[in-house]
Amino acid sequence: HSYPHCWRCHTPLIYFARDSWYIKMSALRNDLVKANEDINWEPKHIKDGRFGEWLSEVKDWAISRERYWGTPLPIWQCESCQKKEVVGSFDEIRLRSGGVLTKFIILRHGESEKNIKNLFSSDFDKHPLTHNGREQTRMTAKIILSEKIDAYYASPVLRARETAEIIAGEQKSKIIYDERLREVNSGLWDEKRLDDPSVVSDHNIYESLPSNGFYNAPRGKTGESWKNVEDRVIDFLKEVVSRHKGQTVLLVSHEGPLGYLMRYLTDLPIGEINSLFTKWLINGYAHPKAVYVDNKSMKEFNPHRPIIDEVNFLCGCGGTTHRVKEVVDVWFDSGAMPFAQDAEQRQMEPFEKFWKHIPYPADFISEAIDQTRGWFYTLHAVGALMGRGKAYKNVICLGHILDAEGKKMSKSVGNVVEPNAMIDKYGADSLRFWMYSVNQPGESKSFDEKSVDEIVKKVFNLASNVLAFYNLYVPQLNATRYTLNVSHILDKWIMARLNQLIGEVTASLDSYKLLEPTRAIRDFIADLSQWYLRRSRERIKNGGVDGEAALGMLRHVLLELSKLMAPFTPFFAEHLYREVKGEKASVHLEEWPEISLKFKVESSKVLEEMNEVRRIVSLALEARAKANIKVRQPLQKLKVKPARTTKAVVQSGGSEKLKVSDGGLLELIKDEVNVKEVLFDDKIKNDVELDTVITLELKEEGMFRELVRFVQDMRKKRGFKAGESATLLVVAEGHSKHFIEQNEQEFSRVASLKNILIQDAVEGAEPFQADEF
Repeated sequence: HSYPHCWRCHTPLIYFARDSWYIKMSALRNDLVKANEDINWEPKHIKDGRFGEWLSEVKDWAISRERYWGTPLPIWQCESCQKKEVVGSFDEIRLRSGGVLTKFIILRHGESEKNIKNLFSSDFDKHPLTHNGREQTRMTAKIILSEKIDAYYASPVLRARETAEIIAGEQKSKIIYDERLREVNSGLWDEKRLDDPSVVSDHNIYESLPSNGFYNAPRGKTGESWKNVEDRVIDFLKEVVSRHKGQTVLLVSHEGPLGYLMRYLTDLPIGEINSLFTKWLINGYAHPKAVYVDNKSMKEFNPHRPIIDEVNFLCGCGGTTHRVKEVVDVWFDSGAMPFAQDAEQRQMEPFEKFWKHIPYPADFISEAIDQTRGWFYTLHAVGALMGRGKAYKNVICLGHILDAEGKKMSKSVGNVVEPNAMIDKYGADSLRFWMYSVNQPGESKSFDEKSVDEIVKKVFNLASNVLAFYNLYVPQLNATRYTLNVSHILDKWIMARLNQLIGEVTASLDSYKLLEPTRAIRDFIADLSQWYLRRSRERIKNGGVDGEAALGMLRHVLLELSKLMAPFTPFFAEHLYREVKGEKASVHLEEWPEISLKFKVESSKVLEEMNEVRRIVSLALEARAKANIKVRQPLQKLKVKPARTTKAVVQSGGSEKLKVSDGGLLELIKDEVNVKEVLFDDKIKNDVELDTVITLELKEEGMFRELVRFVQDMRKKRGFKAGESATLLVVAEGHSKHFIEQNEQEFSRVASLKNILIQDAVEGAEPFQADEF
């Protein structure tokens, strides 16, 4: 038979039957199933499928592991009577273990005048608490009221004295003021502000010192070093612990002394001291923190093995209890996260009080599909155990990433893709956008580098090209004219498309869908680049009121697009936002875009009409390709068979012409297909019919366009900027010479030429390849 092997190292496995601690989840099966009914799952089928089936057949949960590392199972068993007890807190350990722990409630003083004025001050009798500081302290006093305080110690500095007296209330006569808890002496900086000219330079040098230099250097040149401060608070700690073993001690001091006391208690490296000063317990005013000090090590109590295994209690039978050998399944830790997250900040409140006020359930959670029996389940299970129901309202359950052939990635197989290499090559946002847009979130994703490259080209390169064009012409946009002028049909259409995009992305994200909004963004960028900007280039280049309107619209669209892309591509969105000069410090501080109600009414009509225009254009260009006629060659007319459902046609002179809300639509067809007129005729055989007869006049116009294209390519190769004047040397004679002379003025305007010189020969000239010449 097949024999079990380790999937990682492939060595044989031997199964052992072991005793374990269980939680009887089967008794909560109905609660688990009911709570799942109110969760929005994406994809939907996971709810009643993989997750729902797991809940309906839920097994009891083996929560113990025979390992060294992990959260110790808090169960003590008597060696004599075998009675088992669950220990619920450090306080219980402190009270039952005979003085193993001493509890300190450390407290920074309330807000004082010194803090408001941003002063350095170690004076004992200056800078009392502000009104706000007194209120902060009174609120803290209510929290500490439930504690049995055995001893009160405080700094003799006024702001700390006042804080301690409010906390102690009627017990204030018991307060012991100890100078070892005083504020740090800042030497020459004392009673000066941080921005004082005499302080700024010295302080900057002091702050820039390496960790050990900062630790040992005297503040303000003549004051204390943090090493001095730490030495005195450690000396204080050891003396107080020896005096109050097993008791509860309130300690009121200042930010610096408390920070270095905690550094010592937690063995924090000097280089990481700033992490303590940024925590709420030291930076905040009058925020209490309970610290349990191990009386043996004089450090903060470590409740892990082996230390916890040395803590024993007396049993009622007279025997000694010992902790059981197991630790808790780490998945139980993960499921308890919502309740554990606030434990640090709310540790002064009884658990049964604070856990009812935590943010619960979570609005949203996302993980891979294997977590239906991992984190998704353990959160759900602990929520049921606590009687709180579902742990989250919405969940996006992700598929796994496979290789290009759809196989699981494995180092041993050699088909693993290194994420950092892909990020270096394509950018983090490109990989993000690929993840979102390649398929639905719950489906597995076969990683093919080619598809990421396609995303880069179709999304980021296109958007960057639009931005580059905007930046090229933005100097001509009057900053005072950012007010949108939506009169041109293209501006109306792109505004309608933007409204449509905002609606689609918003609705999708509100429903926790990712594929639909990212594909909508991709399609919008294509429309912006390949239709709006391409049809608006000449408007912008020509300037004037219409050019300024188009450029202003382009800025507005890029700005709104940056906001819509921000959740999906945070770096690129930030780049886009800053380039178009968004008003806030970051796009991620912006409000979410809303549909413009001003243009909402006519949006659907404009979109419908433009879709019809683009359909006609597409068919006409196909007809050109079949006839082998270049788009630059003008034709006389295009006939279009009107759709039977189209109401926007009228009879005129024996032919039908498109009736639109803006005549610009008809002009778009003419410009895009390069025809002189568009006629609607229901007698033609196909949807469109081109008049392919090319007259001499049409031929010369085509020649003109070909020559313009050729010169524009030459300008680009030689590095000329848009609008920069150039001189063109031309070798021409006969009809060619006559043609150039006849069109010289218009040709110079279109190609930004200051003059055209016609010569018999030009050394190194590029030949113009065209049949007409």
